[in-house]
Amino acid sequence: MRIYLKNLVSMIVVSFLLNFSQINAQKLFPADCDESDRFGSCVDISGDYAIIGSPMEEEKGNNSGAAYIYKKISGTWEYDSKLIADDGKEGDYFGWSVAIDGDYAIVGAPYQSSWTGMAYIFKRVDGICLQQEKVTDQVYGNNFGWSVVIDGNRAAVGAVGSAYVFNRNEDGSWSTEGTITEIEAARDFGKSISLFDNYLVVAAQQADGGSPGEAYVYNIVDTTGWHFIKNLKPSDGGNYDAFGISLDISKDYIAVGSYAHMTSGINTGAVYIYDRNDNLNEQAKFVADDASYWHGFGTSVSLSNNYILIGASNATASYIFNYDGTEWKQYSKLIPNDINNNKSYGCSVSMEDGNLLIGASEANANGNSSGAVFFYNDLGIVNVESDEVNIPKAFLLYQNYPNPFNPSTTIKYQIPANVKGETANVASGFSLSNVKLKIYDILGREIATLVNETQKPGNYKITWNANNQPSGIYFYKLTAGNFVETKKMILLR
Repeated sequence: MRIYLKNLVSMIVVSFLLNFSQINAQKLFPADCDESDRFGSCVDISGDYAIIGSPMEEEKGNNSGAAYIYKKISGTWEYDSKLIADDGKEGDYFGWSVAIDGDYAIVGAPYQSSWTGMAYIFKRVDGICLQQEKVTDQVYGNNFGWSVVIDGNRAAVGAVGSAYVFNRNEDGSWSTEGTITEIEAARDFGKSISLFDNYLVVAAQQADGGSPGEAYVYNIVDTTGWHFIKNLKPSDGGNYDAFGISLDISKDYIAVGSYAHMTSGINTGAVYIYDRNDNLNEQAKFVADDASYWHGFGTSVSLSNNYILIGASNATASYIFNYDGTEWKQYSKLIPNDINNNKSYGCSVSMEDGNLLIGASEANANGNSSGAVFFYNDLGIVNVESDEVNIPKAFLLYQNYPNPFNPSTTIKYQIPANVKGETANVASGFSLSNVKLKIYDILGREIATLVNETQKPGNYKITWNANNQPSGIYFYKLTAGNFVETKKMILLR
């Protein structure tokens, strides 16, 4: 994998060996999935729930569409429910776009009512996902619902040339908070959107005719509405690169896919990262070392903490990268075991902490292009929670809990201030510790690396999911400065 890291004066090229991972995944498709349903065209994950779009499903007519909810129970993802529009009909393509956050989900049907489009909001009540509201702009041919996203009390819907933001009221109803129209004749404006907290990103894959594309960042800070902040452009984009085909925003980064970027031929693809802590400047560019014609690297992207998951659907692959505080490095490359029957693997991706979801809408799971999705529960990707307010005075590695456990357990540890021999942090006055937390089996073989980074003083906790490991005794070892401690834990299935 080749990564171009940008600083103020130069571009550095860093190469990494690819890790071709055929890790055991849970491949799923619904029992009523039929030929050409395109199940897995879009996906999203939130906690123990996931939503998958199947826009060409036919319960209410040809291409009427559906969406499916899956739930993780004891480490295994299981079918939960099927979502159908109450007014669904032939040609709506309900499930063209999907998103989920907590108890709420939103599903787009951009071809409903002669391409006017509609978005449907669902709420989980007593474990049942119920349709709560429908929203639309009522503009003929606008394809309202081409893209959707939901975050807390806000939902956003993209249409051709516009983006709409809705806010959930105290009584549970939804009202329009803002409407953003296309900028500078931006073609495809609104076909990709992403929302996080008070920030919205809207892409135009062809910002001005044959240009590479642009992504526009907006912010709402008061009652005056949404305000434009900056437009993001690729540093080396070419015409028709489809920059903005995929988007995601997190607390620290914005990722933009450009699946038609020419690096090693037509449509090899690239992904660009913009740093929200550095005035939204371009921080890195990713290009696959094994790139070839029509690989479509960047078809889909998903951010979680310091990780990014990138889909390359034409290559039937997905890639994971991690930012270690200094540079982005390849974490893994994922490919399905049976490539020929899982075409378009990577057409959609979603990642939250250690849970990964990858769609393959042209998989031949139950007929040609019936579709499938792949769940990965533990690739060593963990969410490290820290408390840097109550600074400890000594190193401490706690006993994991629960113990015995099945399949996940939490490990807590603390890093003190002013550790002798460690790097000083001038800004904080504290030392920084090089921390490693690793898992070993009874034979002393390394099973997983949960932490390998420099950390500030504070209290930390990590959840390890051992879903792919057999029952037995395991050891976890914390190394920080001159401190080394190992404890035993038991996985009991």
